[in-house]
Amino acid sequence: MSADASDEGTERAERLIWPPRLWPAPDRLVWDKALKGKGPDGFNNPATGWRPRTAKKNEDGYGRYLSWLHSQDLWAEAEPVTQRVARERVIGYIAYLKSFLAPASVGVTVGALCSAVRARAGSRLVLAEPPRDPAQAQGQALPR
Repeated sequence: MSADASDEGTERAERLIWPPRLWPAPDRLVWDKALKGKGPDGFNNPATGWRPRTAKKNEDGYGRYLSWLHSQDLWAEAEPVTQRVARERVIGYIAYLKSFLAPASVGVTVGALCSAVRARAGSRLVLAEPPRDPAQAQGQALPR
């Protein structure tokens, strides 16, 4: 392993929120394109209309999720985003967030993750609606 790769691995382990330079290269490329209207859905991608503060919040939402995956040994560099944000993982992430954040903060954090994933994956991705009641944990995807 090179010194750069070792340094990156150490930084990944230490950071709560990964900046885009620590994301997998394909994620960084798609993120940059989405913000410029050159990614999935072109200028119809919601990311093209985000103000810088909103883009940063959503970037941090995705970076925080990547960091959590890494801390749980669920991180795979080459994994497609659709597998990375699998329902079971997001449910685990929400449970983690609920252990130390207020409900409104959990909502904002998960909302930022959802916005980032939508920008990254475009309209091809339909995110499941979070269950309002734990008994509804087998909910269906949102209709288009």
